[in-house]
Amino acid sequence: MAEKVLFVDDEMNVLSAFRRHLRNIYDVEIATSGAEGLSLIEEKGPFAVIVADMNMPEMDGVQFLEQVKELSPDTVRIMLTGNATQKVAIDAVNKGNIFRFLTKPCPPEILQDVLKLGARQYQLITAEKELLEKTLAGSIRMLTDMLSMTNPLAFSLSARLRLIVQHIVRELKLEQAYQYELAAMLSQVGTVMLPQDVLLRKFAGGELSLEEEKQFSQHPTIARKFLERIPRLEQVAKIVGSQDVPLQRMHPDHTQGDEWVVAMGAHLLYTAQVFDKYLTQKVPTKEAVYQMRKDPKEFMPEVLKALSTIDLQNRKQLPISKLQEGMILEEDVMNSQNEKVLPKGLELTYPILLELYRLSEKPGSIKEPIQVIIPSR
Repeated sequence: MAEKVLFVDDEMNVLSAFRRHLRNIYDVEIATSGAEGLSLIEEKGPFAVIVADMNMPEMDGVQFLEQVKELSPDTVRIMLTGNATQKVAIDAVNKGNIFRFLTKPCPPEILQDVLKLGARQYQLITAEKELLEKTLAGSIRMLTDMLSMTNPLAFSLSARLRLIVQHIVRELKLEQAYQYELAAMLSQVGTVMLPQDVLLRKFAGGELSLEEEKQFSQHPTIARKFLERIPRLEQVAKIVGSQDVPLQRMHPDHTQGDEWVVAMGAHLLYTAQVFDKYLTQKVPTKEAVYQMRKDPKEFMPEVLKALSTIDLQNRKQLPISKLQEGMILEEDVMNSQNEKVLPKGLELTYPILLELYRLSEKPGSIKEPIQVIIPSR
């Protein structure tokens, strides 16, 4: 499949020549202005390579490629100019991260060579990114599957926290949404390093000794040290490590950039955990938010406002054959001897579904239908 290349120039005859010479090699699109070029990126992108003329009215090549860098960062950017002064070159490199400069008129063979190099650069960038994303996704899947098998109650909590955080993020239209949701998903990973008897009592609502409470309070730090070793999870690790820190010590209103993301993420997790405790005690949503509003120094008002609109009512009773990954058990799954097989609150993952299918092979061995919450996407 031919790589997609976009040419942007206010001279139509130049664009026509590019298309004529390259249409059998690349999937060529043309635009006669920076604004039209940006629209094409939105509609038909991403492009492997974008070639833009420097001297265009309204939006020049540097301004255009600077926006391309934000809109499509993996795209390789090439500047076409007839009079590249030193200042133009410096601005283009600093603002648009230009891959190559070409002078007008540009011989077709030189253009083809540069486009070939640009397309190769794009392939390298996207291949590395895809590898990183698959590696990251695999690491996250391994961690959550491990948690679901070693501590289903902790995994259930992380699934509920993710739903709560996901709702707040959507209501507030926060950027970096994936960071916050990942932090919620991985918030309980540190518990796998703690004694099993302590975890069982803690998540079942039992009492712990002072020493055991101290042990349990270390799980965010354990998770942070573990997660920060995984590439691209450094920020998530900081959020998870600060999940028990109250608002007064995080100060998201007084930070910016990466520090703000961490402070906000930590506050979202902290808020979600307090809210979840109310829900597990059967306190209605409105009453829970009302109680939380009594301490304005502990919770951000806009976060509580977003939380007040949460709806966890998308419930269904389904046979095992209809259950899917991501659904949340709203009741304990019981076998025919009235023994608990899976706890309520558990998010269904592929390994859990496989185990459930295995247990249900004998007709009547698992009580059906099963009540689940279906998260909104």
